[in-house]
Amino acid sequence: MSRVKFTLKQNDGEYLKSWRVTDFANRISEIHYKQELLTEINNKIQKGANPQNFFVFVKSFSIHKSNRYVGIHKLATTTGVKNLYHLGIPIPLYSNQKIDSIYHVFESFSRMFTEFNKDGIKENAKLDKNLLYTFIEEAMQSNETIKITKYKKHLNKLIEKVTDAEIQEKLRELVLEEFTKLTNDYKNRYSTQKELKEFDEKLKNSELSKAENIKYIKLTKKVTGQFEYYFIKNKRPIVGFYNEENNNVEILCTNFIKQSGNDEKQFNLKEISQNSPFTVIFTATYVLTQLFYQMYANKLDRLYNFNEDDDTELEDEGNEGREAIADEEIQEELALFEEIRDRLGNVLEEQEEEQEQEEVQEQEEEQEQEQEQEQEEHEEEEQEQEQEEHEEEEQEEQEEQEEQEDIYLPPGVKVSLQNIHNSNVDKMAKNFALNGFNNGDLIPTKVED
Repeated sequence: MSRVKFTLKQNDGEYLKSWRVTDFANRISEIHYKQELLTEINNKIQKGANPQNFFVFVKSFSIHKSNRYVGIHKLATTTGVKNLYHLGIPIPLYSNQKIDSIYHVFESFSRMFTEFNKDGIKENAKLDKNLLYTFIEEAMQSNETIKITKYKKHLNKLIEKVTDAEIQEKLRELVLEEFTKLTNDYKNRYSTQKELKEFDEKLKNSELSKAENIKYIKLTKKVTGQFEYYFIKNKRPIVGFYNEENNNVEILCTNFIKQSGNDEKQFNLKEISQNSPFTVIFTATYVLTQLFYQMYANKLDRLYNFNEDDDTELEDEGNEGREAIADEEIQEELALFEEIRDRLGNVLEEQEEEQEQEEVQEQEEEQEQEQEQEQEEHEEEEQEQEQEEHEEEEQEEQEEQEEQEDIYLPPGVKVSLQNIHNSNVDKMAKNFALNGFNNGDLIPTKVED
């Protein structure tokens, strides 16, 4: 994994106190992590992963905890589901009733755990987290109506253990209301996602009417918009991927989450210099290079547009002196931003060339292996082998076509992922501006392995 060293120099000589330096670096690290998450999601989708199997938890991970509940979680085991529960409530990127069932059961279990953990109740009746996996196993088989028979039995048994008659009656009413809420919430969510899928199927072959498009936008805000909301809102979001074949959940970018984890992808603050200009040096991956490139491209676009509008206004006013000063300042900014953008572009080009070389090398190795295999085949089997290869090619073509269909991204998913990217770029630009680096210099240098 190629890394890049970034030397960032302040532009206005503003003194930064130690807490501001720490905050500035932390924000870069947080945005870098989010961009790595987004990159991993996009890479998986490009390789054929179903977008509906990604989800984000409603809360961030804490940098002050060991965060040991990350990694691979098997949904058919007590530990796997219990550890997943400790991470929070999952919100899917796209319609997925299995993840939705986990979402609703976890949310309900959390509320009931609080109620049954109150004084006068917890002594005799406390919810057992070790049984969560059985509730999830049943609920994940749901379609239009959520299956919660085992969960109901567990709560009703606990109610019978409460010795105080008045508390027992209140719990019965509370649990009955909870079951009604859980059932209705799931049914409403299922209906929303079903309708969204129907619209997306229609969009593959035709356009929506104006009324349908308004309805479609509202539906996407309720589904993909929720994923987008929590991803952007949380400083350190936790994203999972559900593997249908193995029935487990993989937490993405775990080494960013674990306190003891460390790998080449992580942001690493190298040096801070208080001399004029104030300088910060850090290393990260090409993912951050891409984000910086987009940030400076956006800055240039805004300046180009501003320059055009301002030239028109100044010509109307006939203020030649002001026009000359404004034009000089803008041209200086343009020159600096163009230089930084080009530096970043050069680093990205080097990275792309490296990746292309690696791909070529892999292809050559595969070809060599194939040639060796062909030489080892007996002559008598050549005709049969040719027929088999022909059939394999047809099958591969069919699989590629099917894969291309699987990669189809619903418009709502595309919009949400793009909005997340735009948010990362905007937040980075704001971080630079707030700390005196808006017009400062940025020098990227590839770190040799």
